[in-house]
Amino acid sequence: MASEGSGMKYDYCNATEIAARLPHMMPMNGRSISADSIRDQLAPITEKRPSDSLIIDAVNKVRERGLGVEIKRLDGQLFVRRLV
Repeated sequence: MASEGSGMKYDYCNATEIAARLPHMMPMNGRSISADSIRDQLAPITEKRPSDSLIIDAVNKVRERGLGVEIKRLDGQLFVRRLV
């Protein structure tokens, strides 16, 4: 397991780790963020890019904590946005 300041990367991220970071990745103004942008923001901490299904699992975990989050798929691409 890598520590955050060590410069090492995890082999993968699980849904709980993504859910912990997801609220900080989403814009506060209600605009959407693409799954690719989420993957890019996770790049410094993980070797493997998370799948759409893993991001959806993370969004569901965020919802369980009471944060309003919406998922949309447009032209085959996944988008996530905070409900304001």
